[in-house]
Amino acid sequence: MTTKQQNRRGVTRRDLLAGSAATVAAIPLSAIALRSAYAQDLAELTGDDPAAQALGYVADAASIADGAEATFKAGSNCANCQLYTGGDAEQGPCSIFPGKAVSAKGWCRTWVQKAG
Repeated sequence: MTTKQQNRRGVTRRDLLAGSAATVAAIPLSAIALRSAYAQDLAELTGDDPAAQALGYVADAASIADGAEATFKAGSNCANCQLYTGGDAEQGPCSIFPGKAVSAKGWCRTWVQKAG
């Protein structure tokens, strides 16, 4: 046997580990690509949607007048909400509105500060 411990197909342990590392590294990248493609397929959430109305959703949090929403905190929006999974995109999915894309600048009464 050579110094490289090979199996019957000639694959070394180093080759196997390198391939495994490349596969593990590719998983987050593919998840980002899929999330981006998925977000593009979502219908945009509008103020006419019954769920949006019930939760006080607005596409631009800056349009909320002082005191109009008791739970609104200045600076809060979908982009910094724990429930928004659109990353840095202008709009993306939110677990509160399945199948719909919300504006990253938007806001609703279920807003929860993003951890971290």
